[in-house]
Amino acid sequence: MVTNMTDSMMTRPEFWERIKNGDKTEWKNITEFALNQFGTALSCNRFAIGEVIENATEKYLNDVGIRAVCVPSAKRIDLTVSNVEGLTGLSSKFVSTDGHVILHNAQRKINTDLSIHPTLLFLMEEWWFLDPPTIAALGIGIQDHLTNNGDSLQLKFTLLAELKKKDYPYVTKVHLDYNKATCAMKATSDLTYKILLDLMNPAKAPYLQGLLDSIPSRRPASIEAQSMADLAAICRAEGIKGFSGKKKPDLIKLITEHRAKV
Repeated sequence: MVTNMTDSMMTRPEFWERIKNGDKTEWKNITEFALNQFGTALSCNRFAIGEVIENATEKYLNDVGIRAVCVPSAKRIDLTVSNVEGLTGLSSKFVSTDGHVILHNAQRKINTDLSIHPTLLFLMEEWWFLDPPTIAALGIGIQDHLTNNGDSLQLKFTLLAELKKKDYPYVTKVHLDYNKATCAMKATSDLTYKILLDLMNPAKAPYLQGLLDSIPSRRPASIEAQSMADLAAICRAEGIKGFSGKKKPDLIKLITEHRAKV
């Protein structure tokens, strides 16, 4: 149920207050169930469970009045945001261990992107909103806590320790009931296979077909079909510079070249 959804823009502190104070029961239930049944130890589960958490986060943000949409095909961000001042996209990360979090992967290329986007970071006991402008205002250099590990950029948890010393405002306690030692460690690929088999079974198909039909397509619109406003929003969300004042063909070229590099 959407609560207090607004078309007017909110500030970052208002954005965080909504996240901090919202009812997290549904988010916790689906996340804990997914982690305890599947976990992320199996390679086939890492992206699948990560995207389940992103979908739960999309639902949670909208429930607390923040207009957010999952964008599985976007580079460097996982959700777009449309009613927070100066915030167009968010990265979403879940980490169950201490040490570091992988911000992005260059997918078998040499990583040259050393930037950090606004990030919702979910830990076993805390939620963080890592906001680069707010962190910089506290006199903390994010670059000092980044490691370029060849094909990926990692954020060391030393940053979180520094932020706590500075009374960083965007962190809250949220406990996750997940135990790796007792995780069932089932494979999401096995589940998908069994569901597909049942979809072909006339006795079981009606319910599953209805479930399948209720799932929206995430197919992205082609770049060429998007409006100038949408193209500009993509540039802002993906950290593409030099797009202001450009015509549509130039914007398309700029986005295409940027995505080819990352």
